[in-house]
Amino acid sequence: WPAMPADVSAGNGERGPSVDPDLLERPGHGPRGEVWPGFDVLLAVSVGGALGALARFGLARLVPPDDLGVPWATLIANVAGSLLLGLLTAVAIDRFRSHRYLRPLLGVGLLGSFTTYSTLAVELDTRLGQGRVGPAVAYGLATMVAGIAAAAAGLWLGRGLGRRP
Repeated sequence: WPAMPADVSAGNGERGPSVDPDLLERPGHGPRGEVWPGFDVLLAVSVGGALGALARFGLARLVPPDDLGVPWATLIANVAGSLLLGLLTAVAIDRFRSHRYLRPLLGVGLLGSFTTYSTLAVELDTRLGQGRVGPAVAYGLATMVAGIAAAAAGLWLGRGLGRRP
């Protein structure tokens, strides 16, 4: 998740470094003193993660690579996931800040497992290993540019939707 502005209260009334607002609601302490969101939040992340992984698996079955070897399913998942994550981030911060499970379930879990940097990296490495430098560079750059543009569009749309009348 994008960090909150550095001047956001860290939950103790003092201004401090950015802290994920989901962890400020009911923090506990883990075995090494770190902030611990609790098993309920981990369950939300797990459920979302299972759903996102199933969705990506289904997308990969529906949209195979084309004759040039372009892995469209990964590109679609990463760009669509960036758009949806931007949208969710803006709407969750503007309208649903008090919903404890929204961002862990949908953002970290569902969209975190639907999008996939690791598959992108393996696909790029495979193309480079095959000597297909041009397509690998084009695919990598297209994914990054489209993903950043999609995230920005999602944030912009989400800010418009998140405003309360």
